[in-house]
Amino acid sequence: PGKINLAARLKGSGKAKPIVLIHHMDVVPADTSRWRIDPFGGELKDGYIWGRGAIDMKGTGVLQLYAFLTLARQQVSLNRDVIFLAVSDEEIGGTMGTRYLIEHHYDELDPEYVLDEGGIGSREVFVNGKLVFGISVAEKRAFWLRLTARGIAGHGSQPHDQNPNNKLMRALDRLFSQPFLTVSNSILDA
Repeated sequence: PGKINLAARLKGSGKAKPIVLIHHMDVVPADTSRWRIDPFGGELKDGYIWGRGAIDMKGTGVLQLYAFLTLARQQVSLNRDVIFLAVSDEEIGGTMGTRYLIEHHYDELDPEYVLDEGGIGSREVFVNGKLVFGISVAEKRAFWLRLTARGIAGHGSQPHDQNPNNKLMRALDRLFSQPFLTVSNSILDA
């Protein structure tokens, strides 16, 4: 859809649904005046790779590709397909990357598991000196909704119960008083 997404698949026996290894290839724009090195150079300095995308998320993409190619080269017998996806635009909403693939190719994917950037491990990024691994078990995104209330218009100096603004405020109060939903699935329950 105007951007390039890369998909590759290793066929398994089909005993289980596929696992998807997905990462995004785009990066957040960089103000080069605020960098001491070229943010798009991928420079090796002090034992680290410096540059836009080094953590988010070129490293994960390289590891996923390495794992995928190792499975292929070693001709590992798989009970499920392994799908490698490199998508083009996660940083700007995913409309031409992940969302496009879901809307137009979900039947071809139909995964049981999806591994993405939730699994980063670092000693410096989150808590200095402490090894931290993030685990992603679900995705979240903006949830836009429109509330409509019907009633009898009125004036602020003479409020009444049938005013649609009052109904909207009560509805919003009920929505905000609800606890956040907790996702539960086999990964969380294991």
